[in-house]
Amino acid sequence: MNELEAELFTSVRKTVGNLRSGHPWVSMDNVELLKSAGMYLKDQSTGEQGITLAGILIFGSELMIQTALPHYRTDAILRRNNLDRYDDRDDIRVNLLRSYERFMQFIAKHLNDKFFLEGDVFKTIIPLTVQDTNQDNEDIRDLLEFCRIPRTRGEMQQFMVLSNQKYYSNR
Repeated sequence: MNELEAELFTSVRKTVGNLRSGHPWVSMDNVELLKSAGMYLKDQSTGEQGITLAGILIFGSELMIQTALPHYRTDAILRRNNLDRYDDRDDIRVNLLRSYERFMQFIAKHLNDKFFLEGDVFKTIIPLTVQDTNQDNEDIRDLLEFCRIPRTRGEMQQFMVLSNQKYYSNR
């Protein structure tokens, strides 16, 4: 259990406590929290108990994750000018909670990038942090979810409630 990031358990307890007063996780120790979330289970074939892959991905240290999943990483790449090369990059190999923070910081760095079209497909770099955009996290999650798949100009204009093409530039 030393390979897990203890401060993340504290953060999760605080978050769930703020969302729902009296949540059982607030008073549980780390192992009880993992068990209640199904992230610490008994292997039926060997009878041994241990942390699941989900527990490693959410609470594990970088070393623990790389040991369990050597190919796990999120490669955040910004391609602005030359699409064969990148202008900025962040190779993220930490747990999912820390990955989210790093990914959001990477995106926030590129907040003021313009929208552009390649053919009829809208492309953009999506910059998202509460401090820089004055949006709440739900708006950010909705935008990220929407931008997971390529969209046409019309779809993006409708989603963003834009009726004027001056917000777009062609490349």
